[in-house]
Amino acid sequence: MIHFILAAVTLLANTPAWAGIGTTASMAATTDGAAWMPLLDYRSSRSLVHVHAPDLVAGLPNRLIHTGVDVTTITVKKKRTTDIEGVLMPGGAAGFYADTSFDSVGLNVLAQARIGAEVKLGMGFGECVVPPLGVSSIMTGKVGLTAGGGLQVST
Repeated sequence: MIHFILAAVTLLANTPAWAGIGTTASMAATTDGAAWMPLLDYRSSRSLVHVHAPDLVAGLPNRLIHTGVDVTTITVKKKRTTDIEGVLMPGGAAGFYADTSFDSVGLNVLAQARIGAEVKLGMGFGECVVPPLGVSSIMTGKVGLTAGGGLQVST
């Protein structure tokens, strides 16, 4: 259900490709596990903020709490064609996860970079690979290294 709502918001949004609100489908795998995550986005001219609110809503029926935020900033932008730009966007991410009884609580802090292409037509479209590296399970006392990779498709 939440995926249909996100699709409707994406289709009804009429914001320029370089600024506004959108959605991202993210498929990621790290040493902590794999997940498909719908994300809500806010995009300014140079920065992108992903909010993991849909993850929170989707997890509650399964008694899971998972939320987080990712922030990246464009540091390199190269025009490839009239409407396509290559981007390098380093940044960071923080995620909180727990069961609803809070017996198992964790926090991930990751450095990441979005590397890919953005199309500047209509609402805009982007496809990026996102390799993260950081630490996990900070609140459990068993801190571990987290590494992985992901693919994000944004509108």
